Amino acid sequence: MLFFALFIFISSCAKLIVPDDKEKETDDVIIIPHLGGIESLEIMTWNIENFPKSGSRTIDRVAQVLDSIHADIYCLQEITDRNALDQVVAQLDGYRVIHDEDSYMIHLAIVYNSEFVYPTDTTLLFDRDDYYFASRPPLKVDFQSLTTDSIVYDFSVINLHMKCCGETSDIYRRHEASQLLHDYVVDEIARGDTNILILGDWNDDFTDPDSSGRTSFESLLLDPDVGHYATWNLANSSSNYYDSYPGWPSFIDHIYISNALFNEESNSQVKCLRLDDYFSDYDAILSDHRPVGIIFEPIP
Repeated sequence: MLFFALFIFISSCAKLIVPDDKEKETDDVIIIPHLGGIESLEIMTWNIENFPKSGSRTIDRVAQVLDSIHADIYCLQEITDRNALDQVVAQLDGYRVIHDEDSYMIHLAIVYNSEFVYPTDTTLLFDRDDYYFASRPPLKVDFQSLTTDSIVYDFSVINLHMKCCGETSDIYRRHEASQLLHDYVVDEIARGDTNILILGDWNDDFTDPDSSGRTSFESLLLDPDVGHYATWNLANSSSNYYDSYPGWPSFIDHIYISNALFNEESNSQVKCLRLDDYFSDYDAILSDHRPVGIIFEPIP
């Protein structure tokens, strides 16, 4: 695999340029910084609402944003037109896309930089229990990358989009989906030291209980030895400034990591990207969600 850092300049009505360490805006230039650096892995989740919600304008804008952020992996939710996403990826040098095949109406996809990471296997999880996932079975892709010492690093990314809304039945479905995920991670850990990241639109925060007191992510929250949410501090902040779903406002786009990644987490960063600061028409053209990313250096 070829490892180079690329700086790509794209011209449009809003030109996106990536500087080394600063971000600013002028009348005709919007500057969005890279999510990470050459030695790190950068993995981002983003619900790009009803993509492409404004047709070709959304397609071009998403391509510009993804190219500027330049993450290694994007877990995307709410894709209504997979061909439109293919048009986005065609504008990104070195990037490829893996689509799900079984989701109902709105789809999941994982876009990855083929110069930095290599997929080794693709699986749709719990397709026989997809009721609990709102007919959107999670998309799992196993990846390999090379560390700076040229050591192969194996990790798995699971992209999901949980059932929405706050009725008792909705919380129950998220609760059961979380139990399935917990049991799956436990089984994978039993098979070896497995680096697993579960990213996506979880459609709930950590605190909303149903009438019986049950919360959506109970099984995952109550077993911290198996893994935990890297987004915990952001989601429990006293401020709504970095909420991933600003319209509510709430933090519902989470990143869960297995215990094998605890060492990497000690030097990691988790960010919610306030892209609406860059675009006054963000909600109309792009999404009602903000992207959330994790940056870490692999430890073989």
